[in-house]
Amino acid sequence: KQEEEDYEDVPINKTWVLSPKIYESDTTLILNKLLHGYDNKLRPDIGVRPTEIETSVYVNSIGPVDPINMEYTIDIFFAQTWYDSRLRFNSSIKLLMLNSNMVGKIWIPDTFFRNSRKSAAHWITTPNRMLRLWGNGRVMYTLRYTR
Repeated sequence: KQEEEDYEDVPINKTWVLSPKIYESDTTLILNKLLHGYDNKLRPDIGVRPTEIETSVYVNSIGPVDPINMEYTIDIFFAQTWYDSRLRFNSSIKLLMLNSNMVGKIWIPDTFFRNSRKSAAHWITTPNRMLRLWGNGRVMYTLRYTR
């Protein structure tokens, strides 16, 4: 019985999986420790090495295409992944899945789309962005864009 209470159903890409329960108090303790003295204006390992950012684009839809003006509309999820040693933690929790409220508290790359005429991030009903932190300091920031 206790073993069943330690797990919960979690939706992943419209598939339900059994995942260990993560208690709010545990997550709060980890985040408070990580953010104490953290400066989000400084990139990871500043003055030591460049911060490498891995990017991925997941296309939701393309179109319409305007061949006359050479424009198109695309709806994407744009994911950026990097390592920040300041965000390493040791816990039975291996991954923290955080909402948009945490985005402003850590360093985020200032990536942009060159030659983009216009783009918009989705903010309905809440900002469409998510942050994931792994215990080894890996960070993944995902944002939904339309351009």
